[in-house]
Amino acid sequence: MHLYIITRGIKHDSDRFIDELRCKYLPYKFHDGKDKLIDCSTQIGVRPIMLYEVVFPEAHKDLVMASILDPVQHKRHNKFIFAIRKILGVQKVGEYKTDRKMPVYKENVEVNAIGIKTDYWTDPKTKKRYYHPTEEQKKKCWEGL
Repeated sequence: MHLYIITRGIKHDSDRFIDELRCKYLPYKFHDGKDKLIDCSTQIGVRPIMLYEVVFPEAHKDLVMASILDPVQHKRHNKFIFAIRKILGVQKVGEYKTDRKMPVYKENVEVNAIGIKTDYWTDPKTKKRYYHPTEEQKKKCWEGL
């Protein structure tokens, strides 16, 4: 059986859940290399297909995206990425500058963008939230990460 799940939570708690899950063994019938089934056990296989929400200040959008995103290697994934984008209610990632990057370890990791959404901004005096603030409003507000 293959069960597909999505987790959301504190990173170290999610990691512990996965670590403990992958340490479980279950009874399993396997062939002995001939014609006979033998009793053995198998470890639960946990194969990550991970969905992350990466949160950062809007002022650093180009830097963060240039540092972590890769082009989609398999075009057939685009239809799934589109569906996930719609489910999450986020927008397609547009163009961004690639002239600056942070050093981020990505060996053997492909990172594809699903989508992006803007934060709301809050006026510290009135506590009013702006979901599509002007540049002038942004100067007077703090970003609600």
